Amino acid sequence: MLVSALGADKDAAIFYNKVKGELEEALTKFAFKAIHIFRPSLLLGQRVEKRSGEDAAKVFYKIFGSLIPDKYKAIHAEKVAKAMRHFATQEQRGAFIHESREMQHF
Repeated sequence: MLVSALGADKDAAIFYNKVKGELEEALTKFAFKAIHIFRPSLLLGQRVEKRSGEDAAKVFYKIFGSLIPDKYKAIHAEKVAKAMRHFATQEQRGAFIHESREMQHF
């Protein structure tokens, strides 16, 4: 189980997305029975540290959330955790990517 990020891509121009994509690719080369990669959008929930950029994005989501496509909607960390728990109990083989939109249903 890996929490990555929406937009993860080893060829991305944005450093954060590039590093996340490189990590995903590296992990899929190991001989794991199964790997589940979760790509949430902006994570909502309590944090110990302050992240001013994320705080500003949360305000934006509160105001304009209904206009944002489902793929990009912020997601509560609890939903990501529930999705992870669900897939951890499945007997699957292979590499699976779970996008933020899919996790919204947990």
